[in-house]
Amino acid sequence: MDNSKIRQEVERDYPQASRTTFAELVSAHAAGLEMSYLHHLFERRGAAEGGSGPTLRSAIKAGETIASWVASHVVFTTLPLREWMEFCEADPEAIGKINGQPVLFNRAAGIYCYSAGPAATTLLELRLTYPHSPPGW
Repeated sequence: MDNSKIRQEVERDYPQASRTTFAELVSAHAAGLEMSYLHHLFERRGAAEGGSGPTLRSAIKAGETIASWVASHVVFTTLPLREWMEFCEADPEAIGKINGQPVLFNRAAGIYCYSAGPAATTLLELRLTYPHSPPGW
């Protein structure tokens, strides 16, 4: 799929209101995660060292809020939900809904996603280990 078709699909399936709601749900959930879990996630991934761009860990150390970090790190992924689910080590937790579809959290990988529906070929996604891939992915 070329970039213009992806952009059209994203704009159709994920209007600004959906993107904002996703960021709000993820921020609220991520703010409640234990620091020990976040540290474990980063240690598993090795994301604490190197990389390009600020990690959640460095943002927390610098006093940035989780909400502002999340809002600036939501990405679109060209991956259908069924394929995303194949990467999950365990069943993801539903942390809320947007337009009747669940917002999912894969705790083992520290990754959130939302699909506009079964036919969508893109996802809204946030990796707590950004800019690095989640553990095991």
